[in-house]
Amino acid sequence: MQLAKNIWLSREKTIGRKVQELFLSQALESCYSKDEILELYLNVVEFGPNQYGIGNGSIHWFHKGPGELDPVESFWLASILPRPSKTPPPDKQSLDRISSLMKKYWPKKASMIYRTML
Repeated sequence: MQLAKNIWLSREKTIGRKVQELFLSQALESCYSKDEILELYLNVVEFGPNQYGIGNGSIHWFHKGPGELDPVESFWLASILPRPSKTPPPDKQSLDRISSLMKKYWPKKASMIYRTML
């Protein structure tokens, strides 16, 4: 639903817009796979002040492209999506917190990810 709203609809909060959002979302889901919808979303969502798309967002916050981000940086970018324009720049403390949450909630995956990065 977020993708449909971001691409085609205004930000007004009305029942009519919600109904349009529902139908557009169903149309998207009938035409695209979940991975394709996620890719589309990541290329249009705001990642900071006038920074639309994961490419612009990763360069804005980390001065590198999306493919160069480490897992902690990627999780940090995902964490700012509710309010990217109000988010302060990442610092050591915020990145350390994300790293500890990754290790706490996804210990096997986090260790596997870090091993592949070495």
